[in-house]
Amino acid sequence: MSTGFVEVDGFLGGGYRAGELHILAARTAVGKTSYMLSQCLHLSQAHKVAYISLEMPEVLLCQRLAVQL
Repeated sequence: MSTGFVEVDGFLGGGYRAGELHILAARTAVGKTSYMLSQCLHLSQAHKVAYISLEMPEVLLCQRLAVQL
């Protein structure tokens, strides 16, 4: 599955594949949540998506998601 980002697809060897687990980690305030929400929006057009966050309350995630729509 394409990530929607050509450079990321290249890094992952063509995009996401079934059965793989990808974990995104980085220091604070570099855009992890924004990037992953954009990935979820892109992938949810054709697939079921689960987003799990241990850092941010659901209401804040929904607000950020609404901004990207």
